[in-house]
Order: sequence, then structure tokens, then C-alpha cells
Amino acid sequence: MRNYFIIAAFASIIVLNCGTSAFAASFNCNQATKVQDKFICQNEEISRLDEAMAKAFREQIKKLPQESQFFVLSSQRSWLAHWPWQCSALPNTLKFEASANSCVADLYRERLQELNVPSLVPGRSSYTVSERRFLPPKNADESAAAHVISFPQINVKLSGDVAINSWLARDLNQWREGLDGDSDTDLSVTLISYNESLAQATEVLKFYGHGAAHPIQTKVHLYFLPTVGRTMRANDFFIDNRWVNVVANYIFKRLQLRLGDNLQIKIPKDLHSMITQVASWSIDNNSFALAFNQYEVAPYSEGMVEIKVPLSVIQPYLTPFGRKWFGFTA
Repeated sequence: MRNYFIIAAFASIIVLNCGTSAFAASFNCNQATKVQDKFICQNEEISRLDEAMAKAFREQIKKLPQESQFFVLSSQRSWLAHWPWQCSALPNTLKFEASANSCVADLYRERLQELNVPSLVPGRSSYTVSERRFLPPKNADESAAAHVISFPQINVKLSGDVAINSWLARDLNQWREGLDGDSDTDLSVTLISYNESLAQATEVLKFYGHGAAHPIQTKVHLYFLPTVGRTMRANDFFIDNRWVNVVANYIFKRLQLRLGDNLQIKIPKDLHSMITQVASWSIDNNSFALAFNQYEVAPYSEGMVEIKVPLSVIQPYLTPFGRKWFGFTA
């Protein structure tokens, strides 16, 4: 019990230090000394967002057991430490110009979404873990680098929940090791659905290399089998590899019709390596589709390209698990 009150007190300190209001912020604006606190107090919209975030943070903490509170606290500390730098006019000294208003407001709204993540697992609350890094430039003529990762976690009640949480946090260590000062990245995982048969999530990476003409966004689909405690494989859904040629031929024809001269693959076989990656599948109980990221089959201007495959095309090649998933009778 003593540890609980220590963590609760720590949470209060973090909230009170969020910033200061001529308007209604989450702290006393008359005592504001930090640059970011003064900025909050001087802007009505930001001040209200700050108050809303503090409330959402308190409500999140109340709903979580002690072991989960630690991760939300760490996420909040990371956000508080790095948001001012992402919107600063200078990379090494905090300075907010008028144009910073929209930048700060967007970051507050993103944080509010993280704190208000709905639960998709019956009987268990969910929360978001996030980390942020701001890397100042080495030289005055270079840009700073901002990196963000966020992923959901569920409160552990069953032994399988630990495996689910590890799956959702699968890229955290790789993200930490891959940070560099030459790009901005935002990696976010969203839990789409969860039941005893299959957990589904999406992972979106927004990457902007400094000096590049435009940012790149990639999206992958993640599937996890709770009953066996591992990620889903192609052979969980399909009996053997006969489906690959059939689906590749179908998709190739549809890509030709849709993209015309913008199609950047020559023959159906060029699709094999992509469509056999489960991360390219977009499935629900009523449909099966292949999703291709920018540059995979077409120029950047085409964006992400998704082609639905009629269930009648894949039905002969489905495993019992696949047939049950789509509601086919034996």
C-alpha cells in the first residue's frame, strides 16, 4: 500500500509541473518560470488542452494497477520533456513563435488520444506506452531530430496477456537502437481487435529523412494467435503454397486495371515475396485483401494500394482455421 501512495504522489508532482494560467492550465500560472509554462499560460487553447490532458492523466492513473501506472508515468515524463523542443523555433534554446500554436496543440491532442485509448479486451483496461527522443543538431545549419514510438498494453490478468503485451511492444528495442540525428520518425501500434482466436493490430511508421523531398509512411498488419502464444504464419491460414500463384495472378490483373502504366512490377511472380508476408494481409471476418505500401508496386504518388481478393478465390486453399475464420462450413 505504501508504494501505491508514493506512485500517486509522484503522479501529482508530474501533473503540477506540466506547465502555468492567465487562463485555466493544470498548474498555477502566477508561479510559472519555465519558457514552456509561460507559453501555455499565454494561449487560451493550449491552456485548456493542458488542463484536459492533466485530467485525462489522473483518470488513467486511477484505473490502472500499480505495475501499469509506472509505464504511464514514464510515458508522461517523456512527453513533458520533449514536446517543447519539437515546437521550438530554435533547436538548442527553447523559443516559441506564433507559428508554434498549431504544433503544440497537435501534440497535446495526440497525447490526449494516448491517454484515452479505449479497451478492446473484455474485462481489462488498456493503456498506451510511449517514448520520445529529441536529438539536437550537431551543427548550426542542420535540423534537430524527433523520434516517437507508441503502443498499447493491456492489464495482465491471464498468463497469455504477457505474450500479447510483448507482441505489441515488439519493436521497442529496435526503435531505441535505430535512433539517428538525420531523420524524424513516428512509429505507432494500434490494437484493432482481440478475441480468443486472433488478435489484430496495425503498425504505422512515418519516416522523414532530413533533406528528402517528402516523408514516407509504411503500414503493416500484425496478427497474433493467443491460444498458441505466437504470431500468425501463412500456413496457419493456407494449406500449402498453391494459393500463392492463384492470388498473385488475380492481384496482378487488378493492379494492371487500376494502375495502368504506373504499375512497377512486370509479372505476377514479382508479387510472390510480398503476398506471402502476413504483414501485407488486411483481413477481417468478411474479406481478405493485400495492402502494398508506397513504392512497392507503384510510384509514391499512388500512395498505399489495397486490392481485395474474393473469398471464393482463396476458399479451396484455406486451413480449418482459415475456413472457420471466414465462416465457411466444413
